[in-house]
Amino acid sequence: MPSELTISVRQALLSYLNNRTSQYDDIAVDVLRIIQEESTLLLEKQYICDAFDKDPFQLKGNGGKDMDLIISRVKSILSVTSCDRCTTKEGYSSVNAVVKLETSDNHKLNSKEVQNSVSLTFSFERKPFIHPGVEEEEETANDDNSTKAKKHSNSYEEKGTQIKYTIDLSRDYDKKERLLIIEVIASGEAPSVDKAIPMMDEGDMDDNGDDDEWEEFDDNNDENGAESGDNDDDDEHSSSAMNGNEIQSKQNNSYKSKSPPSSQDLHPKKRSKQNDHDEEKSTTEMSVKSCNTSKTALSAPSLNDGKDRFAAYVDPDVLYNFINWTQLDSNNCFDGPEVIYFLMTFPFYEHEWDLVGFLLEAVFGMDDDDDED
Repeated sequence: MPSELTISVRQALLSYLNNRTSQYDDIAVDVLRIIQEESTLLLEKQYICDAFDKDPFQLKGNGGKDMDLIISRVKSILSVTSCDRCTTKEGYSSVNAVVKLETSDNHKLNSKEVQNSVSLTFSFERKPFIHPGVEEEEETANDDNSTKAKKHSNSYEEKGTQIKYTIDLSRDYDKKERLLIIEVIASGEAPSVDKAIPMMDEGDMDDNGDDDEWEEFDDNNDENGAESGDNDDDDEHSSSAMNGNEIQSKQNNSYKSKSPPSSQDLHPKKRSKQNDHDEEKSTTEMSVKSCNTSKTALSAPSLNDGKDRFAAYVDPDVLYNFINWTQLDSNNCFDGPEVIYFLMTFPFYEHEWDLVGFLLEAVFGMDDDDDED
């Protein structure tokens, strides 16, 4: 039997529907479709508000009343303009959402930089792929009754998982800029029990110091996407997409060899503009176009050890723009990893893999657990 709340909502909807169709000559299907779309967007907004209320990264504990004020401002000026979620039985999952922060009486955006709004575009994708299985060891008996482990080549395949999460920033109707990206290449369908390895670790290269495996892996994914007819129209970033080999060479300079960004780099009031254009911005989008499981084995890079690989990057210039345009951090609460925790509070990604920990390790050289300690 329907609950009292269900009956009340149903009656309210039917009353509104009859009013629109009788007095305004609206089509019933159109009215119901709009109700469905708007209620979904309001539900997504409520998910965001509930996430900030739960405060999974203890932002309020670290920022006190100032952080409470920031969160209250965000909840009062945000709206979800689009959101779609997709999950299949084959292991594919995606979330795509656009959150708009608009100037209002409760909070004013930076009028010198923004006219009406700042938008954050969230994109999460998890998809399976096939890679060669781990070599097995077989014990064989010798003549002297001793045993000896003997490796033999295998011909079976295993299913791995590829994850990609991005946040893009834009203002008004301007183009989007990549704020952060996190990518994971997992050896299985669940997180490995072993510690994940950054993609550009020396252990991922072959004996000659090359990382051709990543390039081959990326190329095979591209070919698979072309065969399936997928068209990757990931806005402006598609024209500058790089394969895994290029990502390693550029990101190796951007956050592996270079020291992590300091609070001066991330905070607008502390940031020096002297080096704003000294370094060329590197895009970190891998050119992977297939949304389906590969039908053939891919040359997955160095997954035979059973460990997951990850890469993550935050563009300090775009992060600075976010803080500057929104004018949310008037009391320097977004100092260091707090702004990362703030962005990762938005509930548009899956938590099975430790994406936040990967991001902190790549950007600040720290584990998520280290920050809690």
